[in-house]
Amino acid sequence: YILVTIGSRKLAIPIDNLAEVSSMPKVTDLPNLPGWIKGIMNIRSEIVSLIDFSSFLGAAEQEHNPGGGKLIVLRSDKVKVGINVDTIVGTVTRNLSDVKPSDTAGENPIARDLFAEQLPVEEDFFFILNVKKMLSHPKFVNFSEET
Repeated sequence: YILVTIGSRKLAIPIDNLAEVSSMPKVTDLPNLPGWIKGIMNIRSEIVSLIDFSSFLGAAEQEHNPGGGKLIVLRSDKVKVGINVDTIVGTVTRNLSDVKPSDTAGENPIARDLFAEQLPVEEDFFFILNVKKMLSHPKFVNFSEET
């Protein structure tokens, strides 16, 4: 797992779902899209969307570094999306037996879907992001139907 922070959120992202880690490239804004879609980027001659992860979750809190920080490109099957992270804490290797069910994802239904498990690291817990569920979530796939 790669451990990252976005605002006050602590996330563990499975390395298998990680396409790239880099500094933030130039982002081109696109009109008439939900606020959580920040634009598109050219990464190695491939167009990748950038999303504001906190806004995607419907949180009032915005990322601490909306224009800075590091870029993490997530992938599942052939779908890729970039998210801006504040810090990269590090990487860890854990056994499946170390993964714990998450009962503290809160009332947010998207968060409950995406963070069903958590990973204890030292004296802290990192929510494991289910990238496949995120990239196939109805809000992500059918964003044009949002009000």
